[in-house]
Amino acid sequence: MRKIQLKIPDEVDLKDYDFSMIIASKLYEDGKFSSGQAAETQRRKEFNFNKLFLCAFAPLR
Repeated sequence: MRKIQLKIPDEVDLKDYDFSMIIASKLYEDGKFSSGQAAETQRRKEFNFNKLFLCAFAPLR
């Protein structure tokens, strides 16, 4: 996997982990990442990523 660097203004009150989770989740949602790839970017097991994604990012119905 390759690494990228982003410059984020100090005024944006999000931790590095939050940014990486948002990006991994979006790529997973768009079908660009498998759940395993998204989990790998977060250093999590695939099951834990799926559970976290569903709790944090899945739309409420």
